[in-house]
Amino acid sequence: MTRSDWRALFNQNLETMFFMSQAVAAELRDQAPARIDCLGVSISGMNSAPYHLAYGAAKSAIVAVTRTLGVELALDNIRVNAIAPGTTITPGAGAYIDENVERDRQAIAMGRRAHADEQAGAILFSCRTCRAT
Repeated sequence: MTRSDWRALFNQNLETMFFMSQAVAAELRDQAPARIDCLGVSISGMNSAPYHLAYGAAKSAIVAVTRTLGVELALDNIRVNAIAPGTTITPGAGAYIDENVERDRQAIAMGRRAHADEQAGAILFSCRTCRAT
């Protein structure tokens, strides 16, 4: 991995998440109680996987940022949560996931990658509970 690739990966993952969260938090302060759900969290940020050093490091940093934002924004009555949906079939996933079905069976509890529509209901439910709690 080149230095430029490393920087691009961190920019795309960590920096985008942080600056977007910062901008959203500024808007939400006047609307509290509110919440920010960070979907950029990945299982790769919570464990180790070969050949995922930069991606895992960026995702670990997102976990740390999410935790710290949660503590800091709690003072403004803004709840911050992380959602780590696991390996999901998306247009972007093809860039780093091959089609090895047997590997998925061995590595993923359900034996397959998730579909976004399987996760959408839980995420929407989480978003709707903000003002109720």
